[in-house]
Amino acid sequence: MALDLASHLAIADTQLKLNGLYTEITFKDVVETAESYDPITGEYSTTRSTTHTLSGVILNTNHNVGENNYNVTTEVIVLPQYVTFPVVVDQVYTIKGERWQLIRFTVAPQDSLYTLTLGRK
Repeated sequence: MALDLASHLAIADTQLKLNGLYTEITFKDVVETAESYDPITGEYSTTRSTTHTLSGVILNTNHNVGENNYNVTTEVIVLPQYVTFPVVVDQVYTIKGERWQLIRFTVAPQDSLYTLTLGRK
């Protein structure tokens, strides 16, 4: 008997929404494109951007104090249906108006869960 992972993820998603555990996370994907001319604005464009919105659950936040530095890290879990772009280290995400940089990420078997470790100074 095969595990119906999609139905379990749908149930988990519903429960997280009902319990108000989701935090909105945004990621602005800026892509360099070939230079193009927009006749309406009269401008040349070399970038294109897409803003992605994720729903994630913040697991913990750690405040690390060193001799000459201070930084904050947080771990967030995201269900795969919210990840519609390639996840790459050093991407910058926004949570509650604060910018966080992706330090590392893991993906559970069968792409069932993303765990993102984000940091900021």
